[in-house]
Amino acid sequence: EVIDLLEERGTVRIDIAYPEGNGTAVQEGVLIQDDFEEICTATQRDRGTGAYVPVTVRNTAPDGEQSPAHAFQAAVVQRGFPQAYESRGDTCRYNPETGETTTPCLLLVVDGDVVNSFGMAPDLADSMARGSWAETGNFRLTTGNFSEARSISLNL
Repeated sequence: EVIDLLEERGTVRIDIAYPEGNGTAVQEGVLIQDDFEEICTATQRDRGTGAYVPVTVRNTAPDGEQSPAHAFQAAVVQRGFPQAYESRGDTCRYNPETGETTTPCLLLVVDGDVVNSFGMAPDLADSMARGSWAETGNFRLTTGNFSEARSISLNL
């Protein structure tokens, strides 16, 4: 069963969908599989419902190049996450049917198909705006249930 899951693993990337003008634009490949230093297993939340996948983005790069963590941080700030996610009630409003959004969202894309969309916790968006997040490169991809988190962990 594990071998089947690994053989099914596709090409995975994280894109950013963001409002632009009268529609939605997408910045593709802000993170690709090789950009991740560590992808942990899916974890059930201690309180309430939901689950998450802790990940670490590499913050090292060859001389003269920007690390994946620094490039991701810059893209998140440029696309307006710190302004869009100022309180816990702010959410990603990506519509998978139309591909439109009214807020910036991270999109998990497997083999060219969007399989999940994520907003951002205000403290994470703030640390990216301050420029300090890329030092550790840690964040959590949060989902509504454990099976979804497990699928994300396996895809990455």
